[in-house]
Amino acid sequence: MSFLEEELEEYPIVHFRLVDGEELISFVEGSTETGNIYLSNPMRLNIIAEKNDHITYYFSRYCPFSIKDEVCINSTNIISYTPVTEAIEERYVQAVLRYKEQKSSTKVKHDQDKDSGIMIAEVSNTYH
Repeated sequence: MSFLEEELEEYPIVHFRLVDGEELISFVEGSTETGNIYLSNPMRLNIIAEKNDHITYYFSRYCPFSIKDEVCINSTNIISYTPVTEAIEERYVQAVLRYKEQKSSTKVKHDQDKDSGIMIAEVSNTYH
């Protein structure tokens, strides 16, 4: 059992820092011996530093155009990872639930421009 797998037994929601500077919070489904890590509902952590030494953060969808909620990343793309606090875990879960609610009420119409071959997506939200 790897160190990551041992950590995941107790703390399944993890904060990752990737080599490209992105930061993710995600539920980790598992990992493979080849170094792949399977994330469920990964959210990008966006941080805004304010003048008074406070930070503001918000979550946005990682891989927003994916049809699945699962993403596989290779461990060579990870600089560091750590379990998150209970407060961050709660906010992450709330963000995922809001996304799922929004996703279920959003209709997307795909059209292809015949001249350019470019796919165009028209998104319309339906509120209940």
